[in-house]
Amino acid sequence: MSIVVGLALFTAAASTETAEAAQALATIREQTARLDLTAAAKTMNAAISERLPSPDSKQPDSILDRMTIEAAAAQKILPAVRTIIDRTVKIPLADDGARYRLMQARASEVNGDFKGAEALFRAVADETSGDLDERWQARLGVARQLLITDPAAAITYLKSFQRSDLPAKYRWEADLIEGRSEAIVHSDAVSADILRRAWIGAVDAAPTSAAPARIAGDLAFLAARSANRSSYLAMLAVGHSQVTYGSPQNAVLGNLPVCGEAGLRPEDVVIVELLRQQPQFRTDVGLVWASRAGIAQPFLAALLQAESIDSPARQISHLALRCRSLPAASYKAGRTLVDEIVAWMSGAGVYLPWGQTEQEDLLENLTELGRREAKYGATSIMLLPPLINIEIASEPAFFTADKNAQLRLLELSQRTLSILDNNDAPKSFIMAYRLKILGMSVAAQTRTVEQAEVELSSIMDAAAADSTLPLDLLYGMAVSLDDAPNLSSTMKRELLTSTLAVLRRRVAPTDPRRRAVILRLAGRERERGDMKAAATLYDALKIAPSACLRPDTRPTFVSANIQSEDYPSDLTFSGIVGNTTVEFDLSSAGQLENPRILMADPPFAFDHVAAARVPTIRYDMQGGSSCRFQVQDVRWQLPY
Repeated sequence: MSIVVGLALFTAAASTETAEAAQALATIREQTARLDLTAAAKTMNAAISERLPSPDSKQPDSILDRMTIEAAAAQKILPAVRTIIDRTVKIPLADDGARYRLMQARASEVNGDFKGAEALFRAVADETSGDLDERWQARLGVARQLLITDPAAAITYLKSFQRSDLPAKYRWEADLIEGRSEAIVHSDAVSADILRRAWIGAVDAAPTSAAPARIAGDLAFLAARSANRSSYLAMLAVGHSQVTYGSPQNAVLGNLPVCGEAGLRPEDVVIVELLRQQPQFRTDVGLVWASRAGIAQPFLAALLQAESIDSPARQISHLALRCRSLPAASYKAGRTLVDEIVAWMSGAGVYLPWGQTEQEDLLENLTELGRREAKYGATSIMLLPPLINIEIASEPAFFTADKNAQLRLLELSQRTLSILDNNDAPKSFIMAYRLKILGMSVAAQTRTVEQAEVELSSIMDAAAADSTLPLDLLYGMAVSLDDAPNLSSTMKRELLTSTLAVLRRRVAPTDPRRRAVILRLAGRERERGDMKAAATLYDALKIAPSACLRPDTRPTFVSANIQSEDYPSDLTFSGIVGNTTVEFDLSSAGQLENPRILMADPPFAFDHVAAARVPTIRYDMQGGSSCRFQVQDVRWQLPY
């Protein structure tokens, strides 16, 4: 074959491969746009299988990078693939436009970096060429960030554009942002007119935007602030009627900011919306209203740090929030170990199949594992995707009494660790997997507690010496093991002590992860009866001895004169259920004093009932004196 003919054949083959790849990318974009995730997963997984690299490649795949980003965008988990997004933006393809730059900005927004997101959105919005629709998306992105950080600037920014120039499908959102900004900065009266205009424009909104329910929520809370209960109920029912209850309390409460920090006052109120398009998606968190400008940012940033907020089983829900008086041990933070490994693997051209982590996918993953082992060898990084999927699918069985299931999962994790180690994975991955395996081995009784304690000391010494260790990863593993039922208190105390030593060197005293670890460690000291050590830890957080969590014997709940008949009769038709979380002081007799609502779900619906009935709560003070800042949750449901 001549050189010319050979080159022609090679060029034709490359052109065909490029065309097929472009078509697959276009297909997954179209499928995710209409939320056909089953079809999108099949498209992506077929592409992963077809584009398996040669054993010595170890280079990212530009098409699979983009498919991974599209999948993450559909599931609302863009921060998990930020490394891939940044790489994609640096090496654009011809038809990318500003698509992945917008996703880069959105990843910053979802991660709570509102100033960074604003800068990235502005870079696209201020361009004089390119796709006009993408520039309008970027302008709305700028306005969203300003709503949180400087609502007066958001109003000015939105008014700098001619409303008639806005595409009809975006006008409702521009009006919604402007209406929200006006309600914070100026008056509800001005806001009402703009929100009604948004309501009319919602007819042009995309179905996935939940525009009518979002605008109705704003109109409802505006009516509630003006004491118009009937209008409030009418608009609230648009997005909240007949729901199946599922509380977001656990994730949200632990992440509320602390009063006195970032200029927050106990009376400040922020209303947020939780938007979830499908049950398996991460919940979007957005600002609806704040009682004054400049207070929303710490609330939004803290909530967005939570790995998962379980919103009620409806498309949209709302919470009214206030700052906590004390930090919480239940703070949630950051990316998961799997997120970190996925980003690292993709740099070597290895991609995790989408939607193959359920029990029924085990056989498919096992088959794929065998196929890859035959092609790449037993220690190749290419084995990690099916191995990780098998691990995820098998994890629920680990917490049953099935000893064989525990041993199988332990073996899988040990194999994953071996592959990570053989492929020069970051030290943080090795540390995290060693911690994970340590907890498993104790639970499965393949290692004694004494052996585990020695191993734990070695792992944490390595963690302390690694200045590049992602702190969210360390914190997440420490919390997970502290919550594990099969580890000894001694191990948990050592783990928390070592984690705290790392955090003290690398973060400020007000860092919520550091404070959460101190509170957990204080709990472990109380557990073994060392009240002096616990008191020292509480003192480090400046938690006064009068706090209800400090006495040697804490108050215990006794009763509350709250009946199902207390459910507001005017809510019966809509069938709304909800929660009120209250912070209060207790007298020496166990009577509630100075109640303050920390969280209302939904806002204003049950506040009047809570004000009347929550004071009937009684505690047994266990012979102690009065105390402050007890937290109690009250659930409101239909009386039948």
